[in-house]
Amino acid sequence: MRRILFIIFALSTCKSFACTCHTTELRNELKHTSSILHARVINIDYVSKKEIFTIEELQYLAKKFESEPKMLNVFEPKSVTKVEIEIVDSYKGNMDRTSLTIYTYMHGPSCGYFGFEVGKEFIVFLHPERLSKKFFGDYDNRVNQNRLWTNRCTRTMLFDTTKAVEIREVLKSLK
Repeated sequence: MRRILFIIFALSTCKSFACTCHTTELRNELKHTSSILHARVINIDYVSKKEIFTIEELQYLAKKFESEPKMLNVFEPKSVTKVEIEIVDSYKGNMDRTSLTIYTYMHGPSCGYFGFEVGKEFIVFLHPERLSKKFFGDYDNRVNQNRLWTNRCTRTMLFDTTKAVEIREVLKSLK
């Protein structure tokens, strides 16, 4: 009996840590996505959050957690996939460059996108990072403006000509 209760408990708690996505229609997603790109993956690396923060941000965090320095340990593990992309085309967003570094989480419970492969082309839906608000909530809203993230809850996918045409048509209808 104990074993059965343990299994039921284990299965129910596993689900609570899983990524949960809420699908929306394409039109709505296009309205609320910052940038949508056709991109080729140049490089993939795995980094810690600490490695993507600026020196100013790290100094802010050190000061904020002076009395609780162990809080800074959450930024140490390599939990972020850093993806360097070459921009082939931009459907939405002002991209005045030919390459860009984007991020996604490495772990499933954080809804990381796992499909990136070097050399392959993707349609990438990007948003500014919103995941560190609890650490930077009082940081004058400057943090994370230049770091773009994707996850598996967006429509990020391998490049598909039919989907690219559909995205362009829906974006035109939104203007």
